[in-house]
Amino acid sequence: LGMAEALFLLGEYDEAYREIEKARGYTSDSRNLKLLEGRILTALAKYDAAKEIYLRLLSQLPHDSDANRGLAEIYAIIGQKELADQAYDKSLLYSPGDRRVLLQLVILHDAAREKKQADVIVQEVLRLFPDNLSVRIQAAEHYSLYDEWEMAMEHLERAASMLATSNDLRYPKVS
Repeated sequence: LGMAEALFLLGEYDEAYREIEKARGYTSDSRNLKLLEGRILTALAKYDAAKEIYLRLLSQLPHDSDANRGLAEIYAIIGQKELADQAYDKSLLYSPGDRRVLLQLVILHDAAREKKQADVIVQEVLRLFPDNLSVRIQAAEHYSLYDEWEMAMEHLERAASMLATSNDLRYPKVS
């Protein structure tokens, strides 16, 4: 299961799925295995199979915020915005302040050009995670979409300052 997760994070989705198949023999009823399998299937654009996994999990655990988030991501990808909104709302109900869900909601509302809704969520995620690089970058993208360049630059500069002082080798140094 650990190997499948590592391969998934590296973007090696076919290999990750093969590892899921191997892991199933050891832990077939594992919630973590099912959630990871759903994410891998989503990355492989096998939306129906992934949706089935999430719906099965939700039939057993209706309050599972991760399964609701996975389902919401599929609905967003396939263009079912209302269902995506509902699933994201459920995910936040069961896991308030989930950064990943909040950022996905900003993207969803921005894609529909629903500025007011996206603005509210951007402000909330910035309040909760002021020093998170992903949050700052998403905020910059949001404001640039609506030609609010001063706000976009503020968030880009903050992101750049985070990168400049980071010891995280995943990111190049910014000068």
